[in-house]
Amino acid sequence: MRSFLSVVASVFVILALLVPYADAQQTTAAGPTPKVTINGLIDNVTSWSRNMSLRDLDSSRVDKEFYARTRARPDITGELGTTKFVLGLEIDYTWGSTCPSGNDVSFRCSTEAGGFGSPTTGAVGQRSGTFLGADMNTDMPASIEIKWAYTEFALPWAPSGSIMRLGAQPFTVTHKLSALATGDFPGVYISIPITPAFKVNLTYAQIEEASTGVGDGFFRGDDFAFIASVDISPFKGLDLRPLYAYTYLNGATSSSTRQGRGGLSASAANFPTGGINATAAPFIPVSGGVAGGAPGALTVNPANGGSAIEERHTVGIDAKWTFGPFYFDPTFLYQFGHRDFIVPATATVPCTSPAAPAAGRVAGCTNLVTVATGFKNAGSLQRQTMDGAWLVDLTGGWRAGPLLLEGRGSYSTGNKADSDIRDARTHFHSFQPISTDAQWWAGWAEIGTIGTDYFNQFMGDDASRGVAPPFAIGYDKYGLGRIGMRASYALTPAFTVRGSVMQSWTAEKVDTAGVRSGGSGITPGNVGRAIGDGGSNNLGTEFDAGITWRFAPGLTFDLAAGYMWVGDAYKAALATSNFASAPLNITANGLTTPVSGLNRPDTNPQNVSTIAARVRYSF
Repeated sequence: MRSFLSVVASVFVILALLVPYADAQQTTAAGPTPKVTINGLIDNVTSWSRNMSLRDLDSSRVDKEFYARTRARPDITGELGTTKFVLGLEIDYTWGSTCPSGNDVSFRCSTEAGGFGSPTTGAVGQRSGTFLGADMNTDMPASIEIKWAYTEFALPWAPSGSIMRLGAQPFTVTHKLSALATGDFPGVYISIPITPAFKVNLTYAQIEEASTGVGDGFFRGDDFAFIASVDISPFKGLDLRPLYAYTYLNGATSSSTRQGRGGLSASAANFPTGGINATAAPFIPVSGGVAGGAPGALTVNPANGGSAIEERHTVGIDAKWTFGPFYFDPTFLYQFGHRDFIVPATATVPCTSPAAPAAGRVAGCTNLVTVATGFKNAGSLQRQTMDGAWLVDLTGGWRAGPLLLEGRGSYSTGNKADSDIRDARTHFHSFQPISTDAQWWAGWAEIGTIGTDYFNQFMGDDASRGVAPPFAIGYDKYGLGRIGMRASYALTPAFTVRGSVMQSWTAEKVDTAGVRSGGSGITPGNVGRAIGDGGSNNLGTEFDAGITWRFAPGLTFDLAAGYMWVGDAYKAALATSNFASAPLNITANGLTTPVSGLNRPDTNPQNVSTIAARVRYSF
C-alpha cells in the first residue's frame, strides 16, 4: 500500500509540475483565436422630388417622383491576430420593379420586344442607383455587389503599427471626403508609421487591365493611379497630409476618372486604344439579346496610329486643425499633365448657331446640324496640355454645447466658354478627381449634393457625371465656386434639428447656347472661339432643413426637405436626354421610328424641391 501511495504521489507531483509547461505549449501551438464579426447598415429610404432631372438632364421639363428603396450594406470581417479579411457586400433595390416588362433584373432592364441591347428597342434602366426591383413576391434574382474583398496584415519588416491591404478596398487618401479619391478601388494600400508624428502612406489603384491586349479582344489599357502621402502632426490637434498622385490612362477609361466635357466625349471614338476600334468585340450578342453570336471583326481606326494616353499629376496638401471648440480643414491641390485624343473633324451645333447653314436657321428650330470644325489636324491623334487646374476648399466650424455652426467654401478652375477644348491646341484647365463616388460636399445639401436620399442629386445620374458637381467637382469644363453654411442643434442627446444654405456658381460663365448631354457634357453652341463670354455662371441657391432622431439602439430616423432656385447657368439651347429617359419609339405620320435620345428646348430652368425620409439600422 505504501509503495502504491508513493507511486500515486510521484505521478501527482510530476503532473503538477508539467501543467505550466503544457499550458505554454498549448498556447503556443494554438496561437490567436479566430474571430468573425458582421457589422454594417440597413437603409430604408423614401423621397418625393420635383424636377430633380436625374435622368433627362432637362431642367425646363418638370418631372416628379415618389418612390422607396432599400440598401443593405453588411461587412463580414474575419480576424486572426493582427490579420483580417474584410468582405463588404451591397444590395440596392426599389420597392416595386421599374422595368417596362416587369423584369426585375439588373441595372439595365430587358424590354419585351428585343431584350438587352436590342437594336430596335434598346434597354431602359432600373431606377438610378439600384440594380434590382422588388416586385410581387419579391423574387429578386441574385444581384449582390461585392464592394470590399481585401486582406489586411501587419508588415513584419516595418515598425509596429504598419499595415498592408491587398484587394478591393476603400480609398484612404485625403482627410476631406472626395477631394481627390474616394470610394473603392482594387489594388494595394500601405501605411508605415516612422515616428508617432510621421507616417508614410502609399496607394496603388489598378483602374483597368489590358490583359493580353487588343489583339485578343481586350480593349482597355493598363490604367492605374499611384498616390503617395505623408502624415505630419507637429503638435496635438494639427494634422498635415502633403500628397502626390500620378494617374495614367490609356484609351477610354472609367467615367469616375474622366468624364465627357466641353463636347468631347470620353468614349473610345475620341480616346482609342492601340488603333483598334473598341466598338467591335470579338463576340457580340445577336439581335434579340442572345449572347454568343458570330465573331465580330476587329477593325483598325485609320484616324489613329496609336493609343490615346493621359498622364495626370496632382500635388498639394490636405490638413485638419482642431483647437478647442473650433476646427479648420483646408485643402489645396494643383493638377497638370497632358492627354491625347482624336481631334473631331465634325461637330453638331444647334440649328440656331451662327455656324449652322443660313438656310436652316429658322425661328424656333430645335434640330442639330453637323458642321466641319476646321481644327488643325482634325481627325488625327493629337496631344493637349493640361495645366493651371486648381482646387481650393476651406471648411471650418465651432461647437458650443449642443450647437454646431459650420461654413465651407470651394473653388475649382475651369475653361472659358470661348476656349474650345475639342481643339488640342487649347490648354485644359479643369480639375479632374480620380474618383469622388458622388460625395463631393456630401451632407451639405439635399439637391445640389447627395443628402438623406443619397441616390438623388440634381442632374446626377451615373451616365452624366461631367455635368454633376458631386461627381466632377465642377460643371462640365467651367469649374465650380461654392459657399455654404449649416447649423445643427441637439435638443436632446437623441434629437437634433439642422438647417443649411448653399450657393453655387461656375468659375467661368457657361455657354448657355450649347447642347447638354450625358456623354459629352456641354457641347459648345458654336465651333472654335466664336462663342463669346458665355451666358451665366449662377448654378443656383439652395435651402435645406431636417431632423435626426435616434429613437432606439442602432436605429436613426432622418427627415429632410430642400428647395433650390436653379440658376441660369443650367440653361442650354438643347438638352439631349439619356436613352433610358427617352421614348422607345416616336410615331409620326403613321411611321414608328426608334430613337436613342430626345432633343428638347431647355431655355427656362425650373426650380427643384424634395422631401426625403430614411430609417437607418446600424449594427
